[in-house]
Amino acid sequence: MSRFFQRFVFVLSLAICLALITGFALGGSGFGRSRRRPAGMAYNQIRVYRQVLNNIQTFYVTEPKSTTVTPARCTACWSRWTPTPAT
Repeated sequence: MSRFFQRFVFVLSLAICLALITGFALGGSGFGRSRRRPAGMAYNQIRVYRQVLNNIQTFYVTEPKSTTVTPARCTACWSRWTPTPAT
């Protein structure tokens, strides 16, 4: 290897290490994003998730009527999906 190439690789690696150390020292991950999020953001995300689930349950899920769901229908449904043993 030529002496110029060795020096070039050394200076380039030194510059990369310096950039990474500077990025971490400034509180980021070195790629422009902060590692930490404020605690309020996590609770805000949970609140949004809860609202979405509540809307789905309100608008798309219907409660079964106990008068229409009888034990006989449940048994019929269960027997349709369970295999019968071969005799």
